[in-house]
Amino acid sequence: MVMPSVLGARYQLRELVGHGGMAEVYKAFDSRLQRVVAVKILRPALTQDSIFYSRFKREAESAASLNHPNIVAVYDTGEEVVQEAENVTKYPYIIMEYIEGEDLKSIIGRQGTIEASSAAKIIEGVLQALDYSHKHGVIHRDIKPGNIFISNDGTIKVMDFGIARAMTDSSATMTQANTVVGTAQYLSPEQARGAKVDARSDIYSTGCLLFELLTGKPPFSGENAVSIAYQHVSEKHELPSQIIQGLNPLWDQIISKAMAKQPNERYQTAFSFKADVEAVSQGRQLVSGDETTVLSSVDNEPIGLPNDSYTKVMPAIKDQGVDKTSATKRSKNKKIPIIITIIVLVILGIIGALVWTSCSAKVTVPTLAVNVTPVEAKKQIEAAKLVYEQLPDTASTLPKDTFTHSDPTGGTQVEQGSVVKVYFSAGPDELTVPDLKNTTQEIAQKTLSDLGLTVGSIKTEDSPDVIKDNVTRTDPPFDSKIQKGQTIILYISTGNVSLPDLTGKTRDQANEEIIKLHLTANFQDDKTDDKTPGSVTKTNPTAGSVPQNSTVIVYIAVPKTVTIPDLIDMSKTQAVKAIQQLGLVPQIEYRDSSQKKDTVISVSPDVGTKVEQGSSVTIYISNGSQ
Repeated sequence: MVMPSVLGARYQLRELVGHGGMAEVYKAFDSRLQRVVAVKILRPALTQDSIFYSRFKREAESAASLNHPNIVAVYDTGEEVVQEAENVTKYPYIIMEYIEGEDLKSIIGRQGTIEASSAAKIIEGVLQALDYSHKHGVIHRDIKPGNIFISNDGTIKVMDFGIARAMTDSSATMTQANTVVGTAQYLSPEQARGAKVDARSDIYSTGCLLFELLTGKPPFSGENAVSIAYQHVSEKHELPSQIIQGLNPLWDQIISKAMAKQPNERYQTAFSFKADVEAVSQGRQLVSGDETTVLSSVDNEPIGLPNDSYTKVMPAIKDQGVDKTSATKRSKNKKIPIIITIIVLVILGIIGALVWTSCSAKVTVPTLAVNVTPVEAKKQIEAAKLVYEQLPDTASTLPKDTFTHSDPTGGTQVEQGSVVKVYFSAGPDELTVPDLKNTTQEIAQKTLSDLGLTVGSIKTEDSPDVIKDNVTRTDPPFDSKIQKGQTIILYISTGNVSLPDLTGKTRDQANEEIIKLHLTANFQDDKTDDKTPGSVTKTNPTAGSVPQNSTVIVYIAVPKTVTIPDLIDMSKTQAVKAIQQLGLVPQIEYRDSSQKKDTVISVSPDVGTKVEQGSSVTIYISNGSQ
């Protein structure tokens, strides 16, 4: 089975730059747009597997719908079909932006721990990408070091949406009976159990990633993927500050909150997670306002296996059974301590009640659903004995009155009567399509992204005045009024000009057309009796795409033969001029004649005779001697 060297008749494969359990990534050259790209190709052995095939197609769909500086851009998709004898092999592929840099897995493997300030910048970039994808309804579900790329200029790029799902399909954790897709060290508990997942599963995986950046190892390790997944469900992780001496304990709080076993106890949005990371990295206190329980450490000796870093299909973790007889014995043995404990708790409860009455009561901010209405949100906030304040989210591209976030976030403990600011989308802003003509594709994409617009497909077309690979126009066109978040189609110059068919036009008409196209005309005679004299018979090159600023040879019809005119009684000067205008060569001979001197007596060949252009014609002139 030989891998094709060219895909889609334009992508020329170069060296292999990466591979995983599902696909291989090649550096390639796009011959049409003259740029280097990355090509991700599904392994041929997996094309017959409907699960992997659909995952690969879903990756293209998910990533292509996202346009963000921290997400690897997808330019194109396709499928190359290769026939070898009787065998037909399909090579589905995704064309992505090529990034000069290194993936985070390689960096951790080389450096071990990452300095806290650098780790914060990396996590902030990941959370910016997740905040964007979550707002656009896409959950990544496989956040790990191997899917994070750092370019040479320091930009954080999240890639591989191979198992991403729309939030409306978030229950599809399981790919088949009792199996889960993911990477063991970074699975959220709900993923490991095969339960319903949402954006908070990405929060958990990012917490695992932050743990590994700071400590140099994942939070859980084991002999196989299933044992690691079980630890995510039931075990507590170590505290990073106990592993790395001198590490700010606030990192423990952030990671513990992000990696809470219950989704409701985690950060509810990537935005709130990022706010705390920024605060600690800048020497400030946590700003999310969430109350975090710091988990105690466990004395497990981690065992790291490289194969566990791949995205895998594994059994869902089930709740483990307990021996009822042993449990009963233990229960009896513990009755006395329990009774004593209850008495102590009652006494403490009485003391706590007295203290509570002298302090402000604490209440929990309700966690609002994504589809909550302003009326329902107000009702829930006020039912919790809090003050409701509704504010517009002008940065959101979601439909008007769609809930985006609250401040403080849901699950936060606050004093009774506190104000909760609830943000609803102000709706997509109306924007004006900018003039991008003659800008590079990269500048055009960044300009549109900065405006909150999305680049859809990129098409090519001929242009007389826009250099190759620059933008010729947009659809909708320049100065159109559109909504924020709308998709824009970019048209890129091929570096060619569309030369029309000039046949039958006059010399002047043809020249005018060619000047409009910024081309140069080279007119040449075409001797023929079949075309109208002075009209265009053909061009070289013919009608179609021709290089910009090139020369076009235009052939103009001239008669192949001419008829000898009646020159009798003309003056010598008039006759010579008439013959020369016909493309003939005049020869003068004088003869004795009674006709007026210097007038034409006769011509040879005779009047009315057809002769080829360039032929000699003898004009007999009277010398007036008779």
